[in-house]
Amino acid sequence: MAEQTILDGKYRLVRPAGSGGTARVYLAEDTKTGERVAVKVLRRELLDDRDMKARFQREASLLWQIDHPGIVKLLKFEERAKEGLLLVLEWIDGVRLDELLLREQLSGAVRVELLAQLASALGAIHQNGIAHRDVKPDNAMVTGWPDAPRVKLLDFGIARFTDPKEAALMFQTNINKVGGTPSYVSPEQAMGRAVTAASDVYSLGIVGYLLLSGELPFKGGHFDVLTAHLNDPPPPLVPLDDALSGHPALQVVVQCLEKNPAKRPADGAAVEALLRAPKKKGLWPFTRP
Repeated sequence: MAEQTILDGKYRLVRPAGSGGTARVYLAEDTKTGERVAVKVLRRELLDDRDMKARFQREASLLWQIDHPGIVKLLKFEERAKEGLLLVLEWIDGVRLDELLLREQLSGAVRVELLAQLASALGAIHQNGIAHRDVKPDNAMVTGWPDAPRVKLLDFGIARFTDPKEAALMFQTNINKVGGTPSYVSPEQAMGRAVTAASDVYSLGIVGYLLLSGELPFKGGHFDVLTAHLNDPPPPLVPLDDALSGHPALQVVVQCLEKNPAKRPADGAAVEALLRAPKKKGLWPFTRP
């Protein structure tokens, strides 16, 4: 398929750019303008799988609603007889956040900035009543490194509307099915409960803990990690960069990891505001009425 021209001859597939359990991603070019795009194709063996098709359709429907520099842009969605389900997305030339953390020595200031940008992207989807449900470094791409790093949030395949009625009207799949990655799921996700923006905030807190300390707060097998999310407080957050000692971002991350959703910042926008706000009397620690 990588040598075919698809989508009415508009996009020429150049090379494979990634592959997962449900889809293949190709780098493609607009045959007229040369613009580079990403074409995400549902695996052919899954074309008759109702849940997988719904996942693709859901990702397209949710991405159409968002216009934010930190969210990957959807350019086109089609179902074609020959190629199946296709998502055409902006091409993001960068490095995944998890890979960046492994290969680069980042300053504390850069780590906080990347976390704030990711919070901003989440704030945009939360404003539209959407929960991502799989916030993790693997689903964040960093462009412009090292001069002007910008985080892009990816993979909305298991995202959901936070209003159960709206979600049920649009999608007939089980909206309360456990989703996400064990190391990053919120306690309510671990219990299979409906997610809210605050669930993403917890996952963002796990990402923040990793960014600032270099380690995940909870380790072990899937069962052990899920149990820890439910019952254990995170270990004290010790920053990798001594310059972050006493930095408000440490407290923000701890607040994101509250077991009770009502005690966390309300959404991504609230987290970004706290990370970017100057430290002043009464602001720390953050409390909600």
